[in-house]
This record gives sequence, C-alpha cells and structure tokens, in this order.
Amino acid sequence: MLALNESELSQKIFEFSNDGIFILLLDENRIIDVNPSATKMLGYSRDELLTMRISDIHPKEMDLLEEFANQVLAKGAGWSNELTCKTKNGELLFVEVSASMITIDDQKYLISMVRNISCRKQIEAQLRMFSFTDGLTGLANRRKLDEYMDIEWRRAMRNELPISIIMIDIDYFKLFNDTYGHLEGDSCLKAVANVIQNSLVRPGDLCARYGGEEFIVLLPNTDKDGALHITNKIEKTLASERIENINSDINSYVTVSMGVACIVPNSKVTSSQLIFKADRALYKAKGEGRNKTICFLDSENYY
Repeated sequence: MLALNESELSQKIFEFSNDGIFILLLDENRIIDVNPSATKMLGYSRDELLTMRISDIHPKEMDLLEEFANQVLAKGAGWSNELTCKTKNGELLFVEVSASMITIDDQKYLISMVRNISCRKQIEAQLRMFSFTDGLTGLANRRKLDEYMDIEWRRAMRNELPISIIMIDIDYFKLFNDTYGHLEGDSCLKAVANVIQNSLVRPGDLCARYGGEEFIVLLPNTDKDGALHITNKIEKTLASERIENINSDINSYVTVSMGVACIVPNSKVTSSQLIFKADRALYKAKGEGRNKTICFLDSENYY
C-alpha cells in the first residue's frame, strides 16, 4: 500500500471532511476554495461561493466578525464561536466556526472549519423549554417564574413601573379529587390552567403553576386595576366552563379564590415580599368563604 504524501493527505482531508472548509484570501476578502461539505451545507455551488464574501454567509453577526478580525487578523490567534449561516434557500443554520490564519509566500489565508450544529441547538432549546415547563399543565414552572420575575423586577425598578401578582387557588380541590379521582383532578388542573392562560393577552404576562392546585400570574407594567381586570376575566371564563364539583360547599361547579398584590419596585422591597402579599390576600379570600378576589392593602390585617 502506497503511503500518501503530506500534500495528498491534506487534499483528502479537505475533500472528505464532514465539516465545511472555507479558504479565504484575506487581502482581497474573498473565498478562494471550499470543500464539498461546504457546498452541501449551504446549498450553493462551488462557483457561487467563490463569488461571495463572508458577510454574505453570516449576515446577522457583523459584530462577531469584527471580533474575529481583531483576534485573527490583528493578533494572529485562532478563533472559534457559534454563528448562523444563511443558506441559498434563506434558511439560517446554527454553526460552530473555528478559524486560523496561515501565511504562504507573504499571502495571508484564512482556514475556516464550519460545523452544522442546528440539531444540537434544537435539542438544547427543547431541553431548556422542558426545564422551564410544568409537565402536567404546560404552564411555566417555579424555575421559569423565578428567572422571569428577576428580569421584570429589575426592569420595573429601573423604569419605576408597577408589577402585579395574582395568586390563584382552586376551591375545594381535595374534595374534587376525592369525588372524581386523580385523573379527573389532573384534567381539572389543565382546564383551569387553560382558562388562566387564555385570560392573558399580552406576550409579557406570565402564568405559572406554583404548586399543587395553586397558580401565579405575573403582570409587568400593570397596576391594581389592571390586575383586577384579569381576575374578572378568569372568574367569568371559568364559570362558563361549568366544570362540575358537586361536593363543593359554595358552588356546584369549580371556582377559584384569588389574591392580588401590586407594587412599584424599589430598593427597600423584594419580589418575594410581593408574592407574600398576594399569598396573604389569597389566604384572606379563602377565609372569607372562597370564590372571591381580595386585593392586598397594607392597612389591613391578613393573618
């Protein structure tokens, strides 16, 4: 068996690599060669790619390309990052790019290895979604609530805007489970979750399952009146669903109790205190007979 010389080996690697390989002549900022994997990845022919510039392939990341220029061109260092590539049909691929510069006969060339990581990114996005989602209802979970609350709290503090919280509890849910069984209980939780979610119209509003039969709604840039408007929608929509609960002491259909709290955040209060106030208002609503909404007022006793 004849051994490949160094030049032949390099050519074989170039031709058969699963990663796209781009060779650029830096002084002219143009692509001078690509391997078959690069043409397959982007959908362009080799001749088409040889007429294009890097900015044509990475149109959304000019800031990262400037970083690349500073690091590779100015310092002669290697560079790697995750970018997007635009294919011939307009699709954006997530790619991992590793680039380094070589000099041959005073000419500077850039060797860029490009790997398609779109499938990996899709899986990562799905895993992230699952980690922030309640498995039964499809609502956000406590982890997502905590993250989103932190973001919105800081934004409200900067802009001196109100935030409202609604705590929601299904009335006599244990009796519902005892009467109809846990499968029907799960169906009830999902139905109530849908009612709450569908009562929110702004993309910035968040509904999360807080635990058991409790839900929480986070309403950025919303005062008390705006929050009460949402609770009214929830009450009316849930009543129209007519989910039977024959052993409830207050109604033959499923109802909820709600507690509302609102604040313009400042350095002296925390988001946990706002949630605590909404929870105290909910506690009072349940203590006063359930199937009602109570708004927290600092002047009243909720214990």
